[in-house]
Amino acid sequence: MAAAEKLALAKIGKTEPSPFAAIDFGAYAKRIVSFLARNFFTMKFIALAIAFSINVMLLFYKVIVQKSDQI
Repeated sequence: MAAAEKLALAKIGKTEPSPFAAIDFGAYAKRIVSFLARNFFTMKFIALAIAFSINVMLLFYKVIVQKSDQI
């Protein structure tokens, strides 16, 4: 009986670590930085293509002004 009480007290006294404690955020940050460094020129080219596309769209964008009869 004493052994069962001791075991029950041992279980109550222990706290489980947080699930976030098991995650190594430093390793994930290193992977992200490595990915960005490895694909730098590809992403630079994609950004250039997107900027060019936006500029072409803005170049041919036509604003229509509606005149009203109010003074």
